[in-house]
This record gives sequence, C-alpha cells and structure tokens, in this order.
Amino acid sequence: MSRPLEITLTGEEKRSLEKVIRSPSAAVRDVQRARVVLLASERVAQQRNRTATGL
Repeated sequence: MSRPLEITLTGEEKRSLEKVIRSPSAAVRDVQRARVVLLASERVAQQRNRTATGL
C-alpha cells in the first residue's frame, strides 16, 4: 500500500475550498473534491475520508 500524500494548504487555499463546500451552486463533484483535499490536508485517515465524503 502506498503512503498517503502529505498536503499542506495555505490559509487562502483552505478558505477557497471551504467556500466551494458552502456554495449552493457548486457542482457536486467539485464539493466532493474540495472535501477530500481538506480532509487530506488535516491528515484524516483515508478510510474515514471516504466515509465522510461518500466516495
């Protein structure tokens, strides 16, 4: 099994992803991607990430 990617976000990047998640007009796939990236940046376990995002 490969090691998880280590993702570091700037404050601006994090705010941008959070904005996508809150947007009522954002495409579902964009919201899912934003959640995955945010959870990965917080080092959430991959299985928990899948559960949280429904993927």
